[in-house]
Amino acid sequence: MPATPAAADDLVVLAELLHETSDYARALHMLHRAWALRRSLATPASPLSQTADALILHRQGRVLRRQGKNDEALKHYQKALEIRTRVLGGDHPDVGASYNNIGKVYRLQGRYEEALAQHHQSLDIMIRAQGRDHPDVATSHNNIGQVYLLQGQLDKALAEFSMSLEINIRVSSHDHPDVANSKHNMGVVLEKMNRKGEAKDMFMQAASTLLRVLGPDHPKTQQSQRLVAD
Repeated sequence: MPATPAAADDLVVLAELLHETSDYARALHMLHRAWALRRSLATPASPLSQTADALILHRQGRVLRRQGKNDEALKHYQKALEIRTRVLGGDHPDVGASYNNIGKVYRLQGRYEEALAQHHQSLDIMIRAQGRDHPDVATSHNNIGQVYLLQGQLDKALAEFSMSLEINIRVSSHDHPDVANSKHNMGVVLEKMNRKGEAKDMFMQAASTLLRVLGPDHPKTQQSQRLVAD
């Protein structure tokens, strides 16, 4: 393979395809090759080049997180954040995405207050960059809700999942997997609050949406249907 920026980009695309099939070892290998190839290029450190480097670091972090290598993932996410902030400025969606993913690692590590700080930072950036009615804003509310749920702050978790649901409905329509996910998460909280009837209704709505959108054989549909049957 010739040592060109385009060749490195092709490796990143291939890594993404492998990631989508959960072939994390090969995905990481392709990203390592892309990184090494870019290091071999005698090109100036332009904003475009640095942004491409940050993308590789970001995706390496994501694969490492999927593999449970949270400390390594965190280092890659933090390097990507540093580059993106320097090159793109603090109010860019990619910077918000980096804060979001650092928050996910902190959550997995049980560092909940640090996770909340990262997710709130991501939310603030996404609102400034893209407005309140955007899928990325809904994702930030969802991630904040997940941390509150783990902390046992159920009222706050429910409020965040409700905001995520409202945004997802406005931007994606009722028949969308993100809407189903928000309803599922609300059902989990309602069940923990012993509001069993409301919880089951949310699970039923989520299952119905997933059945229409993803079909009966999709793992998410089957998982949701099991919750309704319980």
